[in-house]
Amino acid sequence: MPEASRDRSSGTFGKNMRTIASLLTILATMLLPLAVASPIEDLASLNQEVRDKAAAELRQLFKSTPEDKWLPTVAKITKGQSRTDILRLLEPFNVTKEMGAGSGQSHSESFRLDDEWILICYFYNEGDILIDRELTKSIRQVGVSPPKGFTGRWVLYYVNGNISHEIPMKDGRYLGEFIAYHANGAKAYTQHYTEMGIYGPDTGYHPTGKVAYTGQYKKGKQAGTWIWYDESGKISSTRTFPEE
Repeated sequence: MPEASRDRSSGTFGKNMRTIASLLTILATMLLPLAVASPIEDLASLNQEVRDKAAAELRQLFKSTPEDKWLPTVAKITKGQSRTDILRLLEPFNVTKEMGAGSGQSHSESFRLDDEWILICYFYNEGDILIDRELTKSIRQVGVSPPKGFTGRWVLYYVNGNISHEIPMKDGRYLGEFIAYHANGAKAYTQHYTEMGIYGPDTGYHPTGKVAYTGQYKKGKQAGTWIWYDESGKISSTRTFPEE
């Protein structure tokens, strides 16, 4: 090949390679955000360090959703509407169904509107006709099960970055003081686990930090007298369980 031809071929080849390299760089830049999980997604990681780091970020980044965002939608949901009508109204928001409860003549269903708000609807069983509805603040928790046989401290979080549960484990079983938290960071309740299962005192707390109930477990069952308190510290109810 003549020298001039080799020079031109070499120059064209190099130019093409530089073009391809530039295109690959642009493509990698475009795909990078898709490959990197968001902090909320990282809360579901099996790696505790990843969850801890994500939670720390969320405590800085999380922005509360004002109740006003949902009030106009909730105002359109009125007594006498059918469940079908309500689901049609909520459809544009891609809500998800959460817990529910039922009785002989009625039942409730909860619909998560976003990471912070749920809508609780109460229906008559016959016809699924709405009795009442309630907009409630309930920050979403992200749960992930520990690996089989896990030993250590397993920590779970709310999407605002606050801890939801601290669970001490040994060989895949609870062992030690189990602590659950409210979304504001205050303790919700504490329980104790031995090699034989749940045992000893169980104490619950209001979000303000005041005691909500006291009781105890023996042989994995509620035992003795359990006492529930209102926010003022006044006893609201009691119940006595058999002690085996």
